[in-house]
Amino acid sequence: MAELSAVTCPSEQQLRTVDQRVEWLAREDKRVVIHYTPYHGSWLNWIEFWFAIMGRKVLGESLGSPEDLKTALEAFAADWNTLLAHPFQWSYDGRGLHEKALKRFTKMLHRSAAQMELRILTKQMLLLTNLLRDYVSEVSKETWAQFATALRSQSDTISEIIQGEKGPRRKHNAQHALAGLNEALHDYFVPSQPSTE
Repeated sequence: MAELSAVTCPSEQQLRTVDQRVEWLAREDKRVVIHYTPYHGSWLNWIEFWFAIMGRKVLGESLGSPEDLKTALEAFAADWNTLLAHPFQWSYDGRGLHEKALKRFTKMLHRSAAQMELRILTKQMLLLTNLLRDYVSEVSKETWAQFATALRSQSDTISEIIQGEKGPRRKHNAQHALAGLNEALHDYFVPSQPSTE
């Protein structure tokens, strides 16, 4: 990145943490600036729509070998570029998405918390922490309260899933995600009092 941007790359020590790397990559003083989408923002990525179309058109077929798959993918890309390519028209304005995501995870906690994979659990906790920090007003307080109740009721189950993880990095990431979510929930329901000094 530094080479492409004609800037001096900071030392490894200065880029030791993820936050330090994200901050440096997102700085505006480089020719190439990285913009990170939020955890719940994959629906904003148009290439995901294209891959979904390609998947339906190509992967639904019966293919006999890796070469057949490669040929089918290349043929689809050629057909797309010559016949099918068109601008995608954005029609969804995002209203209701935040509340829907929160209700979905609340339901997951109630119905199947014990069967959740740690990877999905971690992503959901990061998503909701992001919602609490940046989009809290997009969701009713009642829905947040229902989620907080579900999270509390499944806290032992969630802890067991995290403790059962063998990989130290995944375990650490999940613990960090849970701590961040609990902190954000606490901040939402028990706002800090202004200083009297």
